[in-house]
Amino acid sequence: MSGAFTVGESRGIVSMALSPEVVPLSTLSAMKPITSYSLVIPDDDGRPMLTIHPDGRMEFGENYAPDKAAGAFWEAVKRFAPDPAVREFGAPLKARIDKELARGEKAENLLRKALAMYEDVTVGKVDGNAIGTLAGEIRGFLNTPESS
Repeated sequence: MSGAFTVGESRGIVSMALSPEVVPLSTLSAMKPITSYSLVIPDDDGRPMLTIHPDGRMEFGENYAPDKAAGAFWEAVKRFAPDPAVREFGAPLKARIDKELARGEKAENLLRKALAMYEDVTVGKVDGNAIGTLAGEIRGFLNTPESS
């Protein structure tokens, strides 16, 4: 096929010409929109636990368990719709951000622990072993490379 390919105006799609030099025709495909399928959440035996129809009606199976159905629904959402941070930053940067946040949380926890122990030291409630253990944790944290 040669020449421009026109996408017709249908279901809100605006007509536009696609040049074969810009978009090779071999990469184009057509799909029928899905309009009539229901979402089915199965129970442990594979029977429908909950069915959500396109019109919003819900059918509850005999083994319907609200928490289990909600958990299965959100697991499916996570599987099909990536984490917004992954979409925004990409998986490698998201992993690095999560790692830095975890490291910051660990540093904050150690600091809170040290401040609480300092309060106890001033009133004579803490012995030297507890202080030495905390000091070792802090040293270990500070000596751990940020990339680990």
